[in-house]
Amino acid sequence: MKETVESASAVLDARIRELKDWRGKTLAKVREIIHAADPEIVEEWKWVKATSPGVPVWSHGGMICTGETYKDHVKMTFAKGAALKDPAGLFNSSLEGNVRRAIDIQEGDKIDEAALKNLIREAVALNLKGKREQTQAETPMNIPRLNVANNEKFVIEHSFYLHSTRLSCEAMICHVSPRFSHVSVQTWHTFALGCDWSLPTACSRP
Repeated sequence: MKETVESASAVLDARIRELKDWRGKTLAKVREIIHAADPEIVEEWKWVKATSPGVPVWSHGGMICTGETYKDHVKMTFAKGAALKDPAGLFNSSLEGNVRRAIDIQEGDKIDEAALKNLIREAVALNLKGKREQTQAETPMNIPRLNVANNEKFVIEHSFYLHSTRLSCEAMICHVSPRFSHVSVQTWHTFALGCDWSLPTACSRP
């Protein structure tokens, strides 16, 4: 990964030198601001084609933005720009989309460095928030252990937790120990109804 990042940075260095005009200086300035906003941002070079030299991409927890160069402007395209607040109104291109937003920088334009840094940090925070939510969604549910008492009466540990998750009867049966397999279906229904769960008409044991 380190070698890939170093290679991407070298390609971008070469691209900036190759431009030899205000676009190269602007791209270099944009790059400087991005890394100043978040030193953990990773620099990549993507989408190389026969008709295109490729595009610099900056990422942290997912793509933040690209830095494209055209004849009369440098474009920063934010992958999730539509979800960013942008109180300074930096976005001035690709405003009609539902996902991306862009900043077109033309010759002579002054970059609002403080506002751009804030926008970049907001984009990073949005990416990291999405990754945390994804991790939480993928974490297996911790089903509390059930105990069986005489006459098939149940005492449930952490009952409020289970009630708040509104587990179905099937989910309860799938996650209990096989040693509880003697418990009757009717008892499962009675127990679940006591927790005010909505049950199907039929429920089978494993």
